[in-house]
Amino acid sequence: MGQRSIRMMMAVAAAAGMTTATAATYTYPGAAPCATTLQACVDGVGANDTIEVAQNVQIPEFVTISQSLALTNAPGYTPSVQGLLVLATTTSVTFAMHGFTGTQLRGVLGAGGGSLAVTVTGNAFQGGDYQSGVEMYDNNANPGSVLTALISGNTFAQSSTSVCADALSVVATSAQMNATITGNQFTMGYLSQCGAIDVVAGGAGGGTALIGRNLIQGADFDYGIMFRHFGANPTDTTTQLSGTITNNLVVGESGNTGAPGGIVLSADGYNAKLSAQVINNTVADGRIGVLVSARTDLGAALGGRLANNIVAGNSSYDIGIDPGLAGFVADHNMTSGSTHYGSAFGPGNLSGNPDFVSPTGPGGSYQLQLDSPAINSGDTSALDPSLTLDLAGNARIVSVIDRGAYESASTAPPIPVPGPQPVPTLERGALVALLLLLLAVSSATLRRRR
Repeated sequence: MGQRSIRMMMAVAAAAGMTTATAATYTYPGAAPCATTLQACVDGVGANDTIEVAQNVQIPEFVTISQSLALTNAPGYTPSVQGLLVLATTTSVTFAMHGFTGTQLRGVLGAGGGSLAVTVTGNAFQGGDYQSGVEMYDNNANPGSVLTALISGNTFAQSSTSVCADALSVVATSAQMNATITGNQFTMGYLSQCGAIDVVAGGAGGGTALIGRNLIQGADFDYGIMFRHFGANPTDTTTQLSGTITNNLVVGESGNTGAPGGIVLSADGYNAKLSAQVINNTVADGRIGVLVSARTDLGAALGGRLANNIVAGNSSYDIGIDPGLAGFVADHNMTSGSTHYGSAFGPGNLSGNPDFVSPTGPGGSYQLQLDSPAINSGDTSALDPSLTLDLAGNARIVSVIDRGAYESASTAPPIPVPGPQPVPTLERGALVALLLLLLAVSSATLRRRR
């Protein structure tokens, strides 16, 4: 494991109130306890140890991890495991994963008072029918438990032929989440009602999330970023989910199921509580750009700000905001088509051509031409000053902040043109084994309510 990944793992552990100790490093396959199966290796090493996997052929195991450790690629190898399940119940677990490909990762925080912290960096995930690349959720966790996810610098290829799954989801229904999802690339296709990033709270769950500098592209997917609180029973107490969504590029959303959109904010149940700062994103060439919706008739509350975004070229409409959201404002955005601001219309909004460099065709770029009206026309104060980089990794503010995900003085590689993605499948025996494993640790799986 690289020093950067180790530091990130320790930071996540500290954020979750956990401690790490001096640890050993093992190689799999290697000497005992790592001489037979990967599961035996995981069970045989000590807490906080590191396992370097020195194998390129996929390991045909569904491995359960219930103690703190790190899995990383050995130098020169790109390992793959059929599936990883990280489980925390009475004891807190810290897990880090780096350098894997074609592996499905699921993290479950159960009842018992422990917390779960997962760091996922530098991996290549490929999801398909029923299979997310990364899925983290709590299952009847204690109210004081924390579900921490740091997911950064990964690639996701997600497609489906029958029953879709999101590329990445983090869900808290009783625990408090602390999610950081940054610098990932998503290629989406043939997903029907599913999407790229799904961050959800409900019931007593809540917490905070940062979703920044992600590139999401493709076709036939329902949403790029879903940020949602689905509430609880009418008399139950709920906890707010708060987040910042910034410097992301979403291209090609075309779904039409439930609450579709390039970026979706949804507070859609009894007493749902959602607050979001949606700042300096570019959402383009899809069906619906940004959708902001709340069931205020059920006591839901949605607050925050939509500012400095470019939402352009979307075939149905660019921005749609429910009326009557007194705590939500939309200002300094640029659109190219129809908008429905409800009562959230603020100052500085523009309508026109944002003058992208070359938004269509091979090597498309959603940077700004030098004559773009989006340059130097945003509200610099809208962005948290600690967020200093644009999507390309260059300085976010050069003069007055630009609108959209790219600062005009920055440079970025062209966006690859998405093509059909292979759909990984499981043989019947492997699928049954996976289902039995999940049933053993989860009595109820959260389903999205449409």
